Amino acid sequence: MYDELAAAVLPARSSAAAATKAPPAKAMEAAKSRSKVFILLGFDENQKPRGARYRTSNEEELIKLSKETALNLYELKSADSISLAGALPAGKLPTTGSASVPEIRQALYSEVVVGISDDAAAVPRDKLGGPLPPQKGSPESWEIIETGHLVIAQESPEYGWAEAIVVDRKDGLLTLRYRDYPKLPKFYRNYRAVALLSRGSK
Repeated sequence: MYDELAAAVLPARSSAAAATKAPPAKAMEAAKSRSKVFILLGFDENQKPRGARYRTSNEEELIKLSKETALNLYELKSADSISLAGALPAGKLPTTGSASVPEIRQALYSEVVVGISDDAAAVPRDKLGGPLPPQKGSPESWEIIETGHLVIAQESPEYGWAEAIVVDRKDGLLTLRYRDYPKLPKFYRNYRAVALLSRGSK
């Protein structure tokens, strides 16, 4: 009698135990579905490209990290951009400082930047340095390039050239932002590595 009763009760208990183990997996899937895909991208104080990807629902923590590191935070929504971001190293939270965001190859940085520029759904989570400075037109020579001048800069040999505004110059190093892609981060070039616009023949 006891064995028969135990046989009847144990399966019920096993089923109940299995039921209590199932929800955590479902909860994890639900949490994953609520999380968003972000990337941190930009240059550190030594002009080295850094980037990482994050899947999280804790946007505030990433905004804080973005401000601490002076890197740009984007939320990615399109399947193409999310797939492209998979090439970036996975970021970890919580963490602080620019060193917590891995240094990446310039070629990878350029690939992600070009992907963002083509994706209208990529949403920047900061002002990316504010408005561009007043434009001063094209300089007549490399030596006189200064803030506000319009030049032509190359993201990488694979992606061609585009108009960029000089937002700062320190000695021979230019800080630039693309004129027609305001949501892209600033970048750096030697003043001799940019091209000048032709003024045409007089």
